[in-house]
Amino acid sequence: IRILFLGDEGVGKSSMIGTIISGTFPQKIKKTLPPLYLPEELCIDKEWKTINLIDSSSSGEEEEEVDKEISIADVILLIYDGSDFTSVGRLETDWATRISHHNTFAPILLVRNKSDLETNSENLEKTLEKLTRDHEQVEMALECSCQELK
Repeated sequence: IRILFLGDEGVGKSSMIGTIISGTFPQKIKKTLPPLYLPEELCIDKEWKTINLIDSSSSGEEEEEVDKEISIADVILLIYDGSDFTSVGRLETDWATRISHHNTFAPILLVRNKSDLETNSENLEKTLEKLTRDHEQVEMALECSCQELK
């Protein structure tokens, strides 16, 4: 199962993967991590599956590679920083449209990282409601703080 971590630069994609793997918040981490496999397999419909965590680059130089990863992802975690108005706005203006252009089957989970920081909750709520209404692939919205491990 390919799980793609997608979102703007600085939203915490690599930190989230590092936290999942190690159970602690990484103080220093590479900008984009290589594909990682979880050590445990998951049984789905009586079939054992390997979980592959795919980090994505936000640099414009790697757009083709990111589009390829979007097209083959089984699940997409669309990560954003709820305290950053630009990051929230790009969920609709860039990411959701780009995903639906390259992949029409993978469920999308909206993940607000850095939930320990202040946010404009009214703007965020409106954006999330519109995304879930306009994009059938959006399954749910979650929030977390990798730094606080919650």
